[in-house]
Amino acid sequence: MRKMGPTGSTIKSAGLVLPSVEYKDSFIAARRECQNAGEEHEGIDQLETDFAAYLEMVKNHRLGVDLPENWVPYTIFWLVDESEYIGSGCIRHALTDALRIIGGHIGYFIRPSRRRMGYGRLILKLLLAEAAGLGIANALVTCFADNIGSRKVIEANGGLLVDEVMGELDGKPRSALRYRVYTGLRNNVLWNSRGKWYHGSAYEFSVLRAGSTITQNEGLALAFSHKPTLLSIDDYGWITHNGTEPGHLYEIDEPIVPGEDIYLHPRTTMSPGLEWLTVRELRVKRCDKV
Repeated sequence: MRKMGPTGSTIKSAGLVLPSVEYKDSFIAARRECQNAGEEHEGIDQLETDFAAYLEMVKNHRLGVDLPENWVPYTIFWLVDESEYIGSGCIRHALTDALRIIGGHIGYFIRPSRRRMGYGRLILKLLLAEAAGLGIANALVTCFADNIGSRKVIEANGGLLVDEVMGELDGKPRSALRYRVYTGLRNNVLWNSRGKWYHGSAYEFSVLRAGSTITQNEGLALAFSHKPTLLSIDDYGWITHNGTEPGHLYEIDEPIVPGEDIYLHPRTTMSPGLEWLTVRELRVKRCDKV
């Protein structure tokens, strides 16, 4: 028997949306529901008075703008069933050292009154598909070892246990499980697992700093090395630009994982998959082609 949602429809009618004023009242009601259940949620009054500021913040953070220190860009999705807010999901576009232990790529939350109805399994399934669209092939999903519900949700979505580590919650050590979950991304859609990665620059160095742009398109990296102010790529892949500076072409000289060490440039004007940003420093080697 299929589990039924609050309106009598199957939960298959639920779907993900970006945060929107359309669901403001239901979202705030869910936050108060959590508060009444003893799950701390601050800032509810501020949400009611300036919801637009909240929407602007999550939009900016998705685009990598005004991020707190040591944060990575992330996308917030809401699971809604007809007109009701059911829960939230967060996809982090890359991983920091801390997120590799606790947090991972994906986090999710279901409001108290809609738990044990199948929504947790559904929201993770939908978030995995969205993660594939961000270039993440194997998502890292974590939960505390004593959270039986989360373990079942992750394993039901194909999660393979990697290991058990010690993490912290409110400063207290807790055992956590780390899972890898295939998102459905196929090779050569956004990046080639066997392809090389390049960076173009007018400067000489051996270590590429975090926050730099890299690409698997060698010609694009070479064009950027000449510091153009105008650049275009036609439908056949031909690149034209007005750069005149002497340039150097660099190849990334260590293994990297898209969606972990690098992430899709959130504000690119090019086709998806052409521009990526680095999360950490990367070793490079100078190519002899320039």
